[in-house]
Amino acid sequence: MKTVKLLLSIVLLFLVSNTFADNLVVEDFTIAPGGTKTISIELDNPDSQYIMVEFWMSLPDGVSIPMDEDGYYMAEGNSSRFTKTHSLEVSKQGGFYHFLIFSSRNAAIKGNSGELISVTIEAAPDAQVGKYAAKIFNQLYNDPNKNEVTPEDVLFNITIDDSGSSIGDDDYPMGDVDHNGYVNVTDVMMAVNYFIGQSVSGFYLENADFDKDNAVTLSEIMQIVNIALQTNNANTSSLVVRQPPTI
Repeated sequence: MKTVKLLLSIVLLFLVSNTFADNLVVEDFTIAPGGTKTISIELDNPDSQYIMVEFWMSLPDGVSIPMDEDGYYMAEGNSSRFTKTHSLEVSKQGGFYHFLIFSSRNAAIKGNSGELISVTIEAAPDAQVGKYAAKIFNQLYNDPNKNEVTPEDVLFNITIDDSGSSIGDDDYPMGDVDHNGYVNVTDVMMAVNYFIGQSVSGFYLENADFDKDNAVTLSEIMQIVNIALQTNNANTSSLVVRQPPTI
């Protein structure tokens, strides 16, 4: 029992140090050269309501947001979160995409979680295969009282893959127990739940079983925590983003 309590305390500390309230969420995704993909940008705002959300997006070379036939960047607000008074404006300046969501009547965005907007992403036919970092940064939210909130930057990965096949089991890193291609807090929580005897859907034991004894130990969970922390620090330091132009 003491071991489990210690484990849960460590995981709680990990969650507190790596989870931020009120922020955008973008899942990693894969796209083929010359292909398009519609991605979801979610807003998790459990603590507040907002009338305005503004942010910039940096995409790797060879990846862009295409325009429609009317000359507008292909992005759309989610009607379940937008009121009739909300608008979405997307522009491009200095190589970065600028998003502005606002209400003409200062109405709050509906709900506290889920997709806020969808964005079409396009990879150039000659885009180089590989895994690249993308970033949402310089975020600014306004609540109904005009208080400003500036959330942490959001990092996500874009994989350009022309193989047309899924990743093999041997290609997932140790610690990636849900086989999504990277190690984060979700992997830690799944390993903890498996360790305490819960049934965990989508859990791949081989990526948590460092010593190959067909079990998950406290030591192995700590290894996953360390990998997740190292991954988070590497992503934060490796992506260099130019500052957007002054408006």
